[in-house]
Amino acid sequence: KVKQLLFGRMTHDAVLSRMPMPKRRFWLFYFYALSSYIYGYVVIYRITTYMSAKLAPYGLETVGTFLSGTALFMWVVAPLFTFFKGLGLSQQDWQPGGRLRRLTWMAGLALLVCAGLCAVPRDLTITRSLAVQLADPDTVRPDTAGLVEECYVKENDSVKSGQPLARLRNREVELRFIEARSKVEISEAMAQRAMGLDTPAEYREAMNTKAQAETALKQAKVDFDRLTLRSNIDGIVVAHDLQTKVGSWLRPSEGFCQIAPVGFTRISIPLGEQQVRYVKKGQTVKLKTYAYPRKLMTARVAEDPLLVLGKDMAPGLSSRREGDVATGVDREGHEVPIERMFLAKIQVDDPEGLLRQGMTGRAKIFTGRHLLGRLVWQSLLDLVSLDYRF
Repeated sequence: KVKQLLFGRMTHDAVLSRMPMPKRRFWLFYFYALSSYIYGYVVIYRITTYMSAKLAPYGLETVGTFLSGTALFMWVVAPLFTFFKGLGLSQQDWQPGGRLRRLTWMAGLALLVCAGLCAVPRDLTITRSLAVQLADPDTVRPDTAGLVEECYVKENDSVKSGQPLARLRNREVELRFIEARSKVEISEAMAQRAMGLDTPAEYREAMNTKAQAETALKQAKVDFDRLTLRSNIDGIVVAHDLQTKVGSWLRPSEGFCQIAPVGFTRISIPLGEQQVRYVKKGQTVKLKTYAYPRKLMTARVAEDPLLVLGKDMAPGLSSRREGDVATGVDREGHEVPIERMFLAKIQVDDPEGLLRQGMTGRAKIFTGRHLLGRLVWQSLLDLVSLDYRF
């Protein structure tokens, strides 16, 4: 049928004429023949690209390139060569009415169609995995050391600015506060007594003592109030097993928990070197998380993707889980990308507070319209090693 399409009805295939062709549902034979060929090539291509990624950490990229080239030759070049060799073409086929004249017209028409399609603009959408990272969380730290006596919140609780989170116990700070308060009460009583006895000198001395005691009480109260840990912003508590910290000693500046601001979330999307060229700041992003598959969110690219993905990669981006980043293990035991990857930071408004640290999902980055010919040409160039392009 391909020969008839290329050379017309005049082509006769002796092998095909001897085959018992079915009378009904002959289109199934066409479908199976084409789909099986395409399927076989896709499988071989995926195997070679998979092996190339696995061999890259060992410096054996050339082996992967050799496998890809061999598959291309065996599945595309060799069958085409065998096909045209079996035609038995001669000089007469170039004469008027010859088989190659029709093929030449068809090839010219195909080139014109391809040239026309190359000038057609096309929307380029990049689909990748994502990992939620709450933007700039505020870390709650004590200013005074103490024993965690009571915890008032748990993970993912919504809190307001100034809301108590936990209570510390420090005997020294508490005794200092009680002692300062007692001195104020004593000095006030002495001032009242001096006023009743009408002794101005004792009254002035008692008032001076009271003023000093009130200053000391004010500072002691500040230290005492610091034993209650409070949230500095409105947000969501980000911490695991806060209740297990009850009874433990918390040093000054040691982190107790983090409060992530509500409504402002940063999402990380990994990009390959062939994709990062199309992603720019301000582009629209549509995303869904596995936790809320029916919730479509709209976001924006916060900045140009310049950060290289490394040891700090979110676990959810790995292909060993829900992600699509091929990873390996380095000498230190960290899971790292096999290929060089870049991170696109996505800013999304989340007024409902649905997103949580560590959530994963899928995102579509709309990079704008590009000429189809340019995209195809760039894809072909990406298949060729830079060593051969110099």
